[in-house]
This record gives sequence, C-alpha cells and structure tokens, in this order.
Amino acid sequence: MNGGNVRIVITAVFAALVALTISANGPVLAADAGPLDDLTVLALGALDGRAVVKTADGKMHVLKVGDAIPGTGATITQVHTDKLVVEEKVTAEGALPAPQTVWVHKPAKPGEQ
Repeated sequence: MNGGNVRIVITAVFAALVALTISANGPVLAADAGPLDDLTVLALGALDGRAVVKTADGKMHVLKVGDAIPGTGATITQVHTDKLVVEEKVTAEGALPAPQTVWVHKPAKPGEQ
C-alpha cells in the first residue's frame, strides 16, 4: 500500500468507529462527566484531528481539536497517534486560574485506563 491508500483506509476505519459511536449514543451533549482521571481514549484520528473518548459516565464522545471535553473543563489542543493533548485551567488557592497541559494516552490493551 502506498501512503495515500493507507490514509484512506485509516480514515475509513475511523469514520466507521465514529458512525458506530454516534448511532450507539445518539447526539453527544455536554454533561457532567467527571475529571480527566476518569477519561479513557478509545480511538485517535491524528490525520483528521478527531478522537473518540469515554467519559466517567460511560458515554462515548467524538471530539475534535478545539472541542471541550464534557464535564472536565479541558479543551483538546492536539491529537496524536498515541495520545491526546488537552489544556485545562487549574487554580491554586489564592491564585488566578493558569493553563495546564495534560497528555492523555491511549491504553496499550483494551480495558485499561
């Protein structure tokens, strides 16, 4: 396979996973899902900047760069082949909110967090 065909296959597989996720969950709405510690990365589409994540409430969400992760206060800044890079605002006692960059890795084995 050449590079163009590989991209098409990867995009097609990711699109199928996105379609399956949307049909299983219906439209994704923002909800209180929990902190980033309870976030599981299911699929990463680095070529199109999208990710499928499972939040603490068990719902799957298809998100892209710039989207807020429901219930976390974090925003996706980058999608790589092995990790999701997000930015969240953290506040220390008596200080102004400051941005913090967090890497959320895809589990090596299914079922891991």
